[in-house]
Amino acid sequence: MKSSRRICVVVVSYGQNPFLCETYSSLAGQLGAFNDHDLLIYVRNNGPIYYDLDFEPSTTHPFVYTQSVGNVSLASIYNDAINYRENDFVLIFDQDTHISAEYIQSILNNMERNDVDLLIPKIMAKGKQHYPRDKSGVIASGEYQTMHARLTSISSGLMIGRKLIEKFKQTYSSVFDENFVLYGVDSSFFLRLRHLMKIYSIKIVCDGELLHSLSSHEVEADSVKLFRSCERLYDLALQLRYYPRLSMIYLVPRELLKVVLLHKKPSLLLDFFRVAVSGKHPRGNK
Repeated sequence: MKSSRRICVVVVSYGQNPFLCETYSSLAGQLGAFNDHDLLIYVRNNGPIYYDLDFEPSTTHPFVYTQSVGNVSLASIYNDAINYRENDFVLIFDQDTHISAEYIQSILNNMERNDVDLLIPKIMAKGKQHYPRDKSGVIASGEYQTMHARLTSISSGLMIGRKLIEKFKQTYSSVFDENFVLYGVDSSFFLRLRHLMKIYSIKIVCDGELLHSLSSHEVEADSVKLFRSCERLYDLALQLRYYPRLSMIYLVPRELLKVVLLHKKPSLLLDFFRVAVSGKHPRGNK
């Protein structure tokens, strides 16, 4: 007999109605798969404008809808959702993910095993796998109890188990590092995970696939490219402050030079050092 689980599915959107985004639209048709479980749907509109919930969600599962217009830190949104109630598993999605029936089945299968701490899907874009990856490239489906060097992925699609959540909180007080706002929320999660795996036995499973729109593969206006470059620099500066490592001796100068030459803005160097010294993202307190 299958066990009932307490599950929280988190969907975060920015710049569009969260109920019309690809993630929620593809999820809505899959909710019946969770009827044997205690499922909470946690939807967050992160701005920049409010969208009223002007319809009754077509689900019998508990439903929470929150919103803000300030483009709040993703790390704080994820932590708020995780802390909203105690769950056996938390699933995190942003707005650009297509959730397939196959991935829902992967989630259910891995929940039943009782020994999976973290499920990481293969992130596909334009017919190619991009995550999860380590220093050697993308990693294959399988089970891992030792940390790959520089293992990383995106947060969308992660399934985090209760025991791993408790380990994060015991060590760091939160799962996601709220010093990071946008870029770096994912990488700091995996940097924390790398440390935890030196202390605890943690089982990671890479299984299932998600189709995801990646900004690095989209054509964007120069203003958007500049915004993303600034966010990457903030991420790098905060990693230097909170998660320093030998590889940054080469990484930091290379990335700084690349961004300054690309945008021809030497002032970005000052922005980088200001964040590195203060340890605060410009939007970190919002």
